[in-house]
Amino acid sequence: MDRLLFKLNPNPILIYEQGSLKILQTNPAFRKKYGYDKDEAPTLTLEDIRPQGALSTLHESLDREKDDGAKETKLVRHQSKSGDLFYVNISSHAYDYQSHDSRLVLIHDITERVEAEQRAQDAFAELNHHVNESPLAMVKWDEEFRIIEWSKQAQRII
Repeated sequence: MDRLLFKLNPNPILIYEQGSLKILQTNPAFRKKYGYDKDEAPTLTLEDIRPQGALSTLHESLDREKDDGAKETKLVRHQSKSGDLFYVNISSHAYDYQSHDSRLVLIHDITERVEAEQRAQDAFAELNHHVNESPLAMVKWDEEFRIIEWSKQAQRII
């Protein structure tokens, strides 16, 4: 592995041993994001960076990646040393590190995107509530004036 690429990558990277789940190596971006110093990081396992309630999903995911191929996890929650929770996408693949059966893990923080999507869903739900609970009849139609959708009040009136 290119040591410079590992060290200078702005995204957190870790290498862990597959059997024990012990974290063998981390880059500076990992230590900054998760709040561990260089001496603490090698004392961790993958379980230490997951919230307690998420350990079963961790082990299910690990059982599926027993092969040597690349593995991508769409959305998981991680936890920093201080207890802050955040959402990440993970890509990992088998990696020979100092004769350990290990995997190289690239971590991409997607917390802002997940929170923005949640805010958009909440806003849509609130708008939908107002449309359906309005005393006014609301009708939505297409360019040929065919009714596409109407509110509860429109149904009552008609």
